Amino acid sequence: MIGPPNNSQGLNQNFKKLGIKVVAETNANFKDTTQISDLETIKAKKPNILISIPLNAQTTTRTYKAIADSGTKIVFMDQPAEGMKAGKDYVSVVSADSFGLGMNIADELARAIGGKGDVAALYYAPDFYVTNQRYEGFVARFKAKYPDINLIAVQGFQDPNKSQEVAGALLTRYPKLKGMYASWDVPAMGALAAARAKITR
Repeated sequence: MIGPPNNSQGLNQNFKKLGIKVVAETNANFKDTTQISDLETIKAKKPNILISIPLNAQTTTRTYKAIADSGTKIVFMDQPAEGMKAGKDYVSVVSADSFGLGMNIADELARAIGGKGDVAALYYAPDFYVTNQRYEGFVARFKAKYPDINLIAVQGFQDPNKSQEVAGALLTRYPKLKGMYASWDVPAMGALAAARAKITR
């Protein structure tokens, strides 16, 4: 198994029930170069199955194809590597409703700020299908349902571990923000840390 964090618990539980031995589990911390290196290490172990989320659908293709050509069956989560064909290069793609999740985030944020006020969005800048869909769902929900909430600023980030700095810059520029969207828990914690830092100053 290979991909971003927080995806392995359910997989491990079900593999154990099925009697499938996990020979490798990695976390590339959203760096495609690290993921490519991890994939090459996994290929040497010759697993029967690989479950993975391509962090960059373009740069990882060659490595995924090499793994598929070696006989490993690949199941992608959320998005396939570019140029690979279902049924030939990989078994399937499985995914959650990321657009719907973005809509739910909008509803929760709207509820938290009383349905009105200025908010900002902290989104993942690389072209990553899951977070793209989540952000699009968030924006669409606000436009359709919350006319009294103003999305006054959007800012992308490249490294989720540096999202606090990006959120801090937004809060400095817009000190009266009532809320902020973040793509998942890591940047959300960065935004929270930035907000707490502003309060304590």
